[in-house]
Amino acid sequence: MLDSGELFLSIPNGGDTIRKYYEYEKDFYPGATSDSGILTAEIVYVGYGISAPELDYDDYAGITSKEKLF
Repeated sequence: MLDSGELFLSIPNGGDTIRKYYEYEKDFYPGATSDSGILTAEIVYVGYGISAPELDYDDYAGITSKEKLF
């Protein structure tokens, strides 16, 4: 059986930090291959992340997110 673990998002806000906690089983459920760790990254907003050229719609249009991911 897996330990429930803890998941939260820390957002710097001036000199303070906003911390959003997520509830085990309601908001997240770690899989058998889940790992522990800390990730620090820049957030890039891309709407729903939809790219549908056949509909002439792309949430990624004009966003250079490649260098901001991982």
